Amino acid sequence: MSPQMLTGGKIATLGLWIILFLNLISPMGGLAGLLKIGLVLLILTHAFEAMVFYNKHKDAGDQAKADAGQVFIFGFFHTLSVKNKYAGIERSEPIG
Repeated sequence: MSPQMLTGGKIATLGLWIILFLNLISPMGGLAGLLKIGLVLLILTHAFEAMVFYNKHKDAGDQAKADAGQVFIFGFFHTLSVKNKYAGIERSEPIG
């Protein structure tokens, strides 16, 4: 995926976060309930992605924590943007 597409995906994801949180402040009519469900699902999926990312790359130290935070915000768009950074750092032991 090109860097421009990754940046566009990150911007779109950030826009989605903003819309979903604005719905909490000022409900958007008939869509309010659906948008609340969307926010919960977005939080759950991005939290899961961030945990998987961190568990896979925690040997990289503090940088992995920072990247896991960005994975929580931007999802797989950030994972794709840093995939080469962690190419040589893989966990040698199973998780669990």
